[in-house]
Amino acid sequence: MINWNLVHSFPRCCGEISHPALISGTAPLTFSSTGGVLKNYRIYGNTDVVNGGLYGVGDLITDVNDPHNSSYRIPVSVNGSDTELFLSEPLHRTETNQDYVDYRTQSVVHNTASIHLSTEWDWKLQTVNNYNIANFRVKNIFTAFPSTSRMEAVSNTLLLKRAGIASTKSEGFLISGDGSLNIRLLTSTASTVDEFLAWLSQHPTEIVYYIENVTTRVTSPMVLPPLTAANGSTIIRINTQITPEISVQLP
Repeated sequence: MINWNLVHSFPRCCGEISHPALISGTAPLTFSSTGGVLKNYRIYGNTDVVNGGLYGVGDLITDVNDPHNSSYRIPVSVNGSDTELFLSEPLHRTETNQDYVDYRTQSVVHNTASIHLSTEWDWKLQTVNNYNIANFRVKNIFTAFPSTSRMEAVSNTLLLKRAGIASTKSEGFLISGDGSLNIRLLTSTASTVDEFLAWLSQHPTEIVYYIENVTTRVTSPMVLPPLTAANGSTIIRINTQITPEISVQLP
């Protein structure tokens, strides 16, 4: 996640070399400089639950008459100069990792991916622990990853639980290193696979996830508008349902 103040490097997820003048914050972002042309700026994703759904930065276009129908619109305004970005998927954030649009490379970098759970998958009841938590598992949903990698994920219905099932006392989910997905529910909610499938059909569940060194995808080109030279005051406004974060790298 981006530091809200002046910092010395981009977040860990982004691989940017350190630099003494990086200004970051949520949109709208206002900054000033005594001179020079900025080196780069980025628009970072965010994730929030709205009306039971999981949303990222970028508003879905649903007008069949719009040439960009089914795209995600991000309107960008720099000192009153307006443009619009159209993405094939929104920009998300897990815990410390974010998707972003990069001005210098004119590209979209996705460090996350999303998946919608299906009742058609081969769910199994793995176990019920001493705290009346039932663990429902489906295999081979994700790419396996080494135990040294950090897995981050967010869902619209459940919290991520990294503890083993034996010590789990509340409902949640976990992505195992072998690529399995585990959904943990109180037995009063579901104690059999049929009861779990009934719960899932009534609670459509999406998971946005990041697994280190597995999901990064880069799409290009992406036309971002140039910012004015960093003299005086510059304001970047982005009007989307989910507020993004912005970072500006000054000379």
